Amino acid sequence: MMREPSRFTFHASRFINYEMELRKRFIRGGAFAAALPKAHKCRRLHGHSFKVDIVVAGECDAKLGWLMDYADITAAFKPIWEKIDTIT
Repeated sequence: MMREPSRFTFHASRFINYEMELRKRFIRGGAFAAALPKAHKCRRLHGHSFKVDIVVAGECDAKLGWLMDYADITAAFKPIWEKIDTIT
């Protein structure tokens, strides 16, 4: 008995000349105690969270079968991320 091919099988050739979109999310959280008078409500330890979504859109590369490597997205965003990291 022949098995039916999975409907989730990836075929790169199906995506050639197709517009694709990749998303990568970066999340940063930081906590601190502000140097304020003891009675001030914001003196207690508290924190903030930041979420950055990077979206890359374009045509699928015919040879690679994808739009862009996620490692390249991370490398391109790294200098900005480091600046965000120092202010949190």
